[in-house]
Amino acid sequence: MDVANMQSGSQIAAEPRKSSAQFADTGPSKLTELLELLENDPPQSLPMLRSTASKIAEFYNIQTAEITLDQVYAMRGQFRRYLKSRKYAEGSVRSYVNFLRILVDHARRSGWRPYRNLPQEWQRLLALAAKRRCSEVVRSVAVVRVTPHEVTLDDVDAWGETALSQGSSIRLVKEKKARFWRLLKDCQLTDQQPLSFIRAQPYRVPFDRLPPQLRSELQRILDWKTANFQLGRPKGGKIRQVTAEIVKKMVCQLFGFATAVRGLPSVESLSELVREDLIADYASWCINERSVKGETLRNHLGRLDVAMRQHPSYASLDLRWFKSLLESLPAEPESERRMRKAKKYLDYSVMEAIPGAIRAERLSATDNRDAAVLAMEELLITWLLALPWRQRNIRECRIGGSRPNIFKARIPTHLPIDIPGWVLSQDQRNPGEVFWQMHFLPQETKTSKEIHAFVPRPLVGPLEEYLAVYRPKLLRNGDPGTLFVTKHGSPMRSNNVHSIVTRITSRFGGRAVNPHLIRDIVAFAWLKTHPKDYLTLSKILWHANINVTIKTYGSRFDESSGVCAMESWLEERAERANSK
Repeated sequence: MDVANMQSGSQIAAEPRKSSAQFADTGPSKLTELLELLENDPPQSLPMLRSTASKIAEFYNIQTAEITLDQVYAMRGQFRRYLKSRKYAEGSVRSYVNFLRILVDHARRSGWRPYRNLPQEWQRLLALAAKRRCSEVVRSVAVVRVTPHEVTLDDVDAWGETALSQGSSIRLVKEKKARFWRLLKDCQLTDQQPLSFIRAQPYRVPFDRLPPQLRSELQRILDWKTANFQLGRPKGGKIRQVTAEIVKKMVCQLFGFATAVRGLPSVESLSELVREDLIADYASWCINERSVKGETLRNHLGRLDVAMRQHPSYASLDLRWFKSLLESLPAEPESERRMRKAKKYLDYSVMEAIPGAIRAERLSATDNRDAAVLAMEELLITWLLALPWRQRNIRECRIGGSRPNIFKARIPTHLPIDIPGWVLSQDQRNPGEVFWQMHFLPQETKTSKEIHAFVPRPLVGPLEEYLAVYRPKLLRNGDPGTLFVTKHGSPMRSNNVHSIVTRITSRFGGRAVNPHLIRDIVAFAWLKTHPKDYLTLSKILWHANINVTIKTYGSRFDESSGVCAMESWLEERAERANSK
């Protein structure tokens, strides 16, 4: 009987899968190796895991085959922010973040352990980093650089932004970054010079350690410049206390430079300290060796120049050289300024979503004090996006006492004040109704101008809820009378406002934005929807920054004022967001 020779199998059969034995000892090290392992017993989620792997490749801008599992593990904290920046819907973002977690779980079950496959040079550095308390930084940069020699300032800054977004404090992040750079420097593994190294050695001498004559002379000038009136002082020559502190700091730095850095004999007077050769040497040293910007030096030295030229005690002192020296200081190119700001910039759409994220946490908080702190932070960010005030007006804004800055009262009939349409409508329906208003006296504003306006309607609800429900829970030893208080119930200081805003924006926006930069963010957002409408923008910032007074001449019902314009714009944005 003839027997046919039958072919075993099919010519279209797939190649046999690779055995997992090759990874038995250490587990997979590459993302593609993990996906190959999963094909042996494919989970239902394998297609989405592959899709997530492609998004990880897009994040690093390299081929999937080149991505290590250490890199996958290291980018977990940045993945959500990356997807949101690519305009993915929140549901898609949640899904991809979840599948990233599943990938890491599968890798662990396959025998992989984080950072076990790092090169020996990184392994040695990681062992040293544990003692220096900067292991997190080493692990983060080790997955993006082959050797420690290749680490850049941007690599370490990227870790810092991720750490901030995950809730770390700015102080702790700065300390860990400094420890990391010190570790690299001690191991002779870097030539990078971060500012923390460049400016590590302080040179300023405290004011109370200045020579008695110099200290007395400086205090006399500052008293003369800050007094309400001084015979012979030019009109507009009065300065604020904060400016006087800048002049004081400048003199203390100059004295420290002259004695500690240059080793000059003790300087006893301002005329001995403020010399052309010494000031020029100081400016050169600051710019070339400490990377101080020329504009910063020009502003600070310029205040000292003006104070001495205006004071009658120095009328005989020739200070004509000061102006030409200041004008010769290099200015930062506008392109570099824009690039520097862009690194810190957050789009307004990202910023305006932050109060909602804080609110969600507040509503789920189980501790009353935690909820109160979150409510204060929510109102602070909401307030800055509607009225981006200077931080001093934010922290010193009073809600009590004989002269509150924020209060509820009837429409003033003795003052020409811009009145929003909604206020007029409510007043007509209910004559005598009281409305939230803000009022700053000339001495409370930077340019000594009075401000009186209505609180924008989008702020009224959050303000009343915060005052009635949450602010009382923050108070401990009496009421300081300020609108915003710390979590301990005390008045805020400058560093408190800065720390809170940068921490919140880092966590919910992925980038540390200081209170001053929020004004730029508001301005850009306004011009984006109202191209070239600089006039209205100037009025918005006019009110919001408490810079100059409301125009009190003209129609008292003019709705083109800054607060009214900002209020309408905020409500338009809210309506568009709700319609979506």
